Amino acid sequence: MVAGVGNVFLGDDGFGVAVAGRLAGVELPGSARACDYGIRGVHLAHELMNGYDGLVLIDAVRRGGPPGTVYVLEPVEPEDDSAAPALDAHDMAPGTVLALLRRFGVRLPWVTVVGCEPAVVREGMGLSPPVLDAVDEAARLVRELLAERLGGNTAATGTEKERRTGAMHEFGLCEGILDAVERRAQGRRVTGVTVRIGEQHAVVGPALAQSFALVAAGTVADGATVELVSVPGDEFTLLSIRVAGDAGAGGGDRVPGDSR
Repeated sequence: MVAGVGNVFLGDDGFGVAVAGRLAGVELPGSARACDYGIRGVHLAHELMNGYDGLVLIDAVRRGGPPGTVYVLEPVEPEDDSAAPALDAHDMAPGTVLALLRRFGVRLPWVTVVGCEPAVVREGMGLSPPVLDAVDEAARLVRELLAERLGGNTAATGTEKERRTGAMHEFGLCEGILDAVERRAQGRRVTGVTVRIGEQHAVVGPALAQSFALVAAGTVADGATVELVSVPGDEFTLLSIRVAGDAGAGGGDRVPGDSR
């Protein structure tokens, strides 16, 4: 996986997105693909749970060099998770992406960061001249890294053929749950959510709670607890939400896309 990240509305912070766009549609070694993930940290972590041989993360990186300097970095995971950065659904820093994956027990065989020293990171679109000039160099480095890591093989390798389920399944369900919760909350802060899910969905309680915590980060349901009520069949229903200062908001809204 080649992931270009950054905020295109903050000048040179959009470097990774520009490089991903340059590589889009280009045949890459090992059947790798280049994608623009912008500031969608949870979506990138979600996709990586599908099973990949490695990750090239492209981003603007401050290292003190002249603007436009391209770096190739190997991020080091902390031995103690307490030293990991706080999780933020919109934080695309390499350490945060790796922390999201560790939360779900996913460890990639390798991660390489291709970074560029920014000149201007402030509100506004478009790259500065030295950073724009570095886009082609970074794209070339990405292709070389993939050829080195994957041996130039254009066929998908074993790990990428084996798609993971597990936490990815709960992640998708939680996106539907959050949509229903936000509609019902009407801007109020949500402290708890109760869902009734049929056993046919094969939902794992802890994975559901962890997935919801990540999906809901920065929303009205940030920090809310999730109670799972398992029943026979394929039901998928949001039973109630608990709102700060209220006894609760009941009902039986169906979760769009996953209700039966």
